[in-house]
Amino acid sequence: MARLLARGREQPRLTVETILAAQPSWLPGANGMFEAAIGAYANEHGHHSLALEALAQAAEYDSPDAGRFYGAAAMLALGQGDVPRAAALVQRAEDAGHEGPFLSVTCAAIADHENGADNDSPAVAEVLAQASQEDLAAEPTLVVLLGEFAARQGIWRRPCGSSRLPPVATLHRLSHV
Repeated sequence: MARLLARGREQPRLTVETILAAQPSWLPGANGMFEAAIGAYANEHGHHSLALEALAQAAEYDSPDAGRFYGAAAMLALGQGDVPRAAALVQRAEDAGHEGPFLSVTCAAIADHENGADNDSPAVAEVLAQASQEDLAAEPTLVVLLGEFAARQGIWRRPCGSSRLPPVATLHRLSHV
């Protein structure tokens, strides 16, 4: 798969579409990890709708990482303005018994959107403020997203001794950067 993606770097959309449509026999062999890699590749090349499709397919394997894949797919759906799809992906994850910080942040981002609080994202900020160091260490994607947000907002660090995180805009906007 790595060779396919590397060879297709000049036409990443076509490469991803071809792999996802062809469903090669080796694709299911990694229990969703290949689809997740394809999703990351598509996202890196700015093809967010294809990334969403690949991650949603990755989540369907019900692997130990399925909750993360559902959360990432839901966040991409939010980024595309498809709140019903984001909510449906989160519901599928919950129905399958998946949980974790990524899904918690995604649920909070949906709630913030539904409450018209996308810019301040109080629910997301609350979830992140309550997350343990272990949770954040286990989900480096959230730490990276927070760092990117902080850099864009000019928030480089919290004041010493402050227990309050800076306001966090809905993470789905980061998928468009």
